[in-house]
Amino acid sequence: MRSPRLTVVLTIAALLLLAACGDFFVSNDTVTAIAVTPANGLLKPGATQQFTATATLANGNTKDVTSSATWSSSNTSIATISNSGLATGVALGSTTIAASVPANATSNSKVNGQTTLTVSNATILTVTLTPANPVVRVGSTQQMSAVATLSDNSTRDVTSTGAWSSSAPAIATVNASGLVTGVAAGTAVVSVTVGTITASTPVTVQ
Repeated sequence: MRSPRLTVVLTIAALLLLAACGDFFVSNDTVTAIAVTPANGLLKPGATQQFTATATLANGNTKDVTSSATWSSSNTSIATISNSGLATGVALGSTTIAASVPANATSNSKVNGQTTLTVSNATILTVTLTPANPVVRVGSTQQMSAVATLSDNSTRDVTSTGAWSSSAPAIATVNASGLVTGVAAGTAVVSVTVGTITASTPVTVQ
């Protein structure tokens, strides 16, 4: 009959072996996902666009890894990208911009994130905000979306590329991704600016 002490020793040994193999314990610093922003960027030939890589960690926190990521463009004849994530438009077309980082400090595996970059001479004519005239309760949130109509009659989601603002942050705030949070009862105007085009809508907080 196996002694209790031997059982404990064997259990600890097994756990240590699993930990060494990386299959049992996951470090809080382990990267589980990479988000590359702005998503679905639009760029003119010769212009530049700074991309950002944000890592989601195993503990749920996020970390800016733009400067440490390995950046690449799937088609450098369309757009190139520097080691710091700065893309330059070269010719008309689309390419995939990707960022890669090690899963953790001791791992050889990589975690990748990517988005599409379109190089075009089209210009933004209008930007539409949805939902229009939203009603938000105090403490609740509302995700806004911004869609641009271009001169070539195409449309593009510019929610992540626009500059968001609120006319009354004491009533409603809006973050860089267009998420509105109700703070106090009243009305605030939420706006997004893409290039020289601004779109706005009132937000009522109850």
